[in-house]
Amino acid sequence: MAFNSEDLDLSKTALQELDIIYVLGASHVYLKGGPGVGKGTQCTKLSRDFGFTHISVGDLLREEMKDPSSPHREMIEQRMKEGGLVPPYLSNGVLLREFGKYTVNGQKKFLVDGFPRSMDQVVEFEKICKSRFTLFFDAPKDVMQKRVLGRLGKEGRFDDDRSIFNLRVDGFLRDTMPVIEYLRQESQVFTIDCEGPLQDAYIVIKDLIAEVRRANVL
Repeated sequence: MAFNSEDLDLSKTALQELDIIYVLGASHVYLKGGPGVGKGTQCTKLSRDFGFTHISVGDLLREEMKDPSSPHREMIEQRMKEGGLVPPYLSNGVLLREFGKYTVNGQKKFLVDGFPRSMDQVVEFEKICKSRFTLFFDAPKDVMQKRVLGRLGKEGRFDDDRSIFNLRVDGFLRDTMPVIEYLRQESQVFTIDCEGPLQDAYIVIKDLIAEVRRANVL
């Protein structure tokens, strides 16, 4: 189903469409990190071990781009090729729609991957659904590049390309690092070293999530 953004006001229209009761019952954690840092891999494991629902906003936008009925197809494709961002009404809107889809079936614990990526996104979305905390996966640029180029042709992503990778990293540093600093002021941000093997990083992440749950933060 294509997302209709027609004059969308997230504080009013979107919430009325999704049902405010269910959306505000959701509990979510942000997963942040540059391209190739291992967010998808770690989300799969956390979903398996802790019962989270993994939501990748990038995947939602790619699905939207492939929907022939979507009015946003060309814009999404162009922004992705440029390593840029879609407007907040679209990224926030597809995420709210996904929250609504799961919460009506009783699932209200989410890992949100690849979002928020700009100050506009985070400020607006936090007004609606405040996050519990943020996991920031950190790795040097050369490590991320090696992983991204290593999956070329394996996942069918046109944005896994050397030139697009550089644009994505530049965009991450420019747009997303300020978001992480903002979240440090608003809630807890846990930094995970993901330079080494991803399985080693997951041991740290798993212990951290277990400790957070014992403290009733999640």
